[in-house]
Amino acid sequence: MRFKVSVSGVALAAFVASCASPVPRFPAVDSPEAACVDGDMPAIGQRGITNQSTVYVLGFDGVKTSGSGPYCVLPGAHSLLILAKSREQVGREILDLELGPSRSYLIKARSRPDHFEVRVLDTSSALHTEIRVIDVPLWDGSPDERLARRWQEAATRASAATQKDTGARKSP
Repeated sequence: MRFKVSVSGVALAAFVASCASPVPRFPAVDSPEAACVDGDMPAIGQRGITNQSTVYVLGFDGVKTSGSGPYCVLPGAHSLLILAKSREQVGREILDLELGPSRSYLIKARSRPDHFEVRVLDTSSALHTEIRVIDVPLWDGSPDERLARRWQEAATRASAATQKDTGARKSP
């Protein structure tokens, strides 16, 4: 007896298996000191005219997010995995930021012919102060060892900082 296995069936099985495995969840912070970050999603009419692109925050400090924010974390140094997307282009990068207490940030992107120009704005006041600009390379969908290595390093740093913070609180 032969069984025919479809690609969609294999993909479904892989998805179900990944749901069963323990995955660290993004720890939301509910505090007046929290710093909140969100990706930009321009209005549909603006995307083609102004080269505005959608930005998704896919993870913080080595932990995946749902992709739709805002995400609130304790202030301090953080590594964010972002994805910028326009109609024809996609770019991924790890963005290292120092987030201030009780601040809100918006990550915006514009598509360029060979990269995305990503801007981080502090939106805590009406001025929307630009705090960082980086160029994000285009991504062709292939595995990116450099990005994977940086993401693992971010997870390791965050874990060490958490253990150090927990140990400091336990000490008299």
